[in-house]
Amino acid sequence: MTETEQNRVARATSNARPMEMAFASDARYFPGLILALASVLANTSDLQGARIHVLDGGLTASQRARLEKVARRNPDVSLLIHRLEMGRLNGVRLLNGSALTYARLLLPDLLPGADEIMYLDVDVLYENDLLRLWQTSFAGHSVLAVQDAFVKLQANDNPWLDAKAPEAQAPYFNAGVLKIDLAAWRREGTAASALELAQTEPEKCRFWDQTPLNNLLRGKCQWLAPDFNYQLVTGSPEADAPEYLRKNMHYVGQFKPWLSYSHLSSFEHWRRRYRDLVGFPDYMFNYRFWSSYALPAWKQSIRSSPLFPPLCRFMLATGLHTVIPGVNRRTLELGAKSDG
Repeated sequence: MTETEQNRVARATSNARPMEMAFASDARYFPGLILALASVLANTSDLQGARIHVLDGGLTASQRARLEKVARRNPDVSLLIHRLEMGRLNGVRLLNGSALTYARLLLPDLLPGADEIMYLDVDVLYENDLLRLWQTSFAGHSVLAVQDAFVKLQANDNPWLDAKAPEAQAPYFNAGVLKIDLAAWRREGTAASALELAQTEPEKCRFWDQTPLNNLLRGKCQWLAPDFNYQLVTGSPEADAPEYLRKNMHYVGQFKPWLSYSHLSSFEHWRRRYRDLVGFPDYMFNYRFWSSYALPAWKQSIRSSPLFPPLCRFMLATGLHTVIPGVNRRTLELGAKSDG
């Protein structure tokens, strides 16, 4: 029996339904989207009958055409593009001026015929076979996710929970790569409740929809191995190691490989995979991409750290920047706003 036949047998015994997966993107994040799609097609071992949904928050006609061209590389998959009514997300705390990160909360209504789905962020390079995720059982839970590498615990980002309560020490998940039990979310009103919290109490949603989702899904999350959603914001020594290629590399934080040039090996890897799987790196024609070119690697690492925005706010609030030579107030003001 060939490896492909073994995969088909495994899928038939563990999950007979074809894969359902969803991305969300606008024009600015399109380079991330097209590489995410291309890497899924290249590295997923069984896509027979798969339905790939793209939640369109402002893609151009040419970008949609390019996506369709990439999807045609695998005749077994169907690409479905859904134009979003962004007005449904009014009132939420924005991420870099956009409400698109909340689009995953619309999935239960957008896809009434789907009972489960993999939600995939577009700032992830998918080197891990997603068949493994699709075959993983919910085991009575309503979401599968990886623990957030930086927030870690509910106590660090759950404003609706007493930080001293025992539940506050429970793990906190990153929402970038999820397998969602849509039937359970509809039954329990999970997405609707999360969106209501995000719209009525936006000031509490430090990490956008991820904050209310963690509050509502406490005790309902089945935990995945880190390689399904390996989160990094700076360079990693693993970037050039063989095991690096078996992880879904999640480029969290304000700096994205297609928006900012970086000397970091993990960013170089993303650019290399873009050339391999997509083609000519046209994202480099954006002048903003080169704005950080002259920065040394150590400074790029600091600015891409999740600690950089709160550090900037602290220095501005205390006036510490006035006694440290070479610290620019304008840089601090921009950095203070860089996490939303």
